[in-house]
This record gives sequence, C-alpha cells and structure tokens, in this order.
Amino acid sequence: PVLCVDTTPEPTTPEATTEQATTTTPYLTDEPDENTFGLRYPTCECWTAECGYCTNMECAVFQPLSVSDLGISVQSAVGWKKVNTVVLFDDEGNNLGDFWWSYKGIGLTGCIACQAPPAVRTVPSGSVVDWNLSLKGGVVKLSINGEVLFEKKLVKECAELFGKAKQYSFTGMSCENTFLFAPSEMLAGERINETCGGACPAA
Repeated sequence: PVLCVDTTPEPTTPEATTEQATTTTPYLTDEPDENTFGLRYPTCECWTAECGYCTNMECAVFQPLSVSDLGISVQSAVGWKKVNTVVLFDDEGNNLGDFWWSYKGIGLTGCIACQAPPAVRTVPSGSVVDWNLSLKGGVVKLSINGEVLFEKKLVKECAELFGKAKQYSFTGMSCENTFLFAPSEMLAGERINETCGGACPAA
C-alpha cells in the first residue's frame, strides 16, 4: 500500500514564484541553554468549554513555527487508539488545521494523509515517548526519541497555509502528558501553566 498520499489541492490560478524568507525567530536568544531548556507544562486539553472547544487563544502557545529551531516537543503515550493532535492557528487565532499522529498514521489537515512509518509501530504500545513536531522552512518533520521518523516538504497552498502557523493548542492528550515551554521563543496563553488554568491537579 501507498505509505503517504499527497492531498495538496491543485492550484486554480498560475502559481507565483516566491522567495523563501530568511528571517530568524525574534524570540531566540544567543544563549543556547536558554533556548534548549525550558519549563514542562501539561498539554492542556483545548476541547473544553473553558477553551471554547479549541478556539480560545488563552489555551494556546504562541510560537512562529516556520522559523523555529525548537519546534513542539512533547512527552505523551503512543498506541493504536492513542492519537496525539496539535491544533494549529495563525497569529490572529484562525484555525489552520490539525497535525496528528498515532500507530495508524500521520496527518495534516488537507495536505498529508499517511500510514505511520514501520519504526513508529516498534515503540511499545502505551509507552511514553519524547516526540517533536517541526514545521521549519515548510518541512513537516516528526521525531520520536530523537530520531526523525517522518519528513515531508509542503508545497503550493499547503506551504502557504501552514507557513502562517504561529499558535497551537493540544487535544486528545491528558494532564500526565507534557510539552516543553521555552520562554525565549514562546508566549503562553493565560490558561497555559502548571495546572492548565485549574483543569489539571497541581504537581
């Protein structure tokens, strides 16, 4: 079977030639330790009334993903029924789509629909792994325990759309799952903290 289906829509008008931006993330400092080490916050569930069912940016993290070296680093469980989902927004809070992955597959709304690489399924079901999502330079990259297991370059409308991703929320995870919050590169919504605004127990 086909490992990955490119669902990028065909352009309806002639595609303009654009140059890749070379700007760097404005929140990064010159000190590598400050960028690498941050705080561990729960992956606050956004599909709640308090979070406006993933529409309230108080439950989101601001991070310009197209120029980010850090990406989104998460610790969560993996399995056949466990789907890890990141909801992506532009800087005005408009929903761009979801990135998700599980044993069964990897997807990006409207752009990627893939079977999970075999290496993903070698991770014991139910185990907690460190995984990272990067969208830097228009390349969707999923790493698990430090190893890149999936990589795909976005093109056309998909590259333009997800190049606008500057905020994100989590859904389908739990208070036991965490993500790395690096203050040097990220800004947290009001409900992104140690207790997810009271939704998770204090450590």
